[in-house]
Amino acid sequence: MFTVIKVSQKLGVNPETVRRWIRAGKLQTKQEGQEHLVTEEALEAFLRENPKYSRFSIQTADKEDVLFALKQRMNSLEAISNGLKLQQDYIQAEMTALKRDLVELERSLRK
Repeated sequence: MFTVIKVSQKLGVNPETVRRWIRAGKLQTKQEGQEHLVTEEALEAFLRENPKYSRFSIQTADKEDVLFALKQRMNSLEAISNGLKLQQDYIQAEMTALKRDLVELERSLRK
């Protein structure tokens, strides 16, 4: 079960926004004393109905696993970027060589 504060942190919104969702019936809670508690099932149901917030929620994954996956993705993108840079450098070198050959050919034709 999650407190209003914890839900707001998981979804990246203000706690008052979560309270408004509760008052509007968009997010189901169980009340214990003065505190509203949100079950994991209720949060998942809310996220299915409001998918724009699901990108903020790390529901069952361990944060270390998420961090590892993000670092792996970053490394992969860097490798792709480096590969593209090498291709760009190769193309640039080929274009320079072709321009040089073109100039030499034009000179030889003028003679």
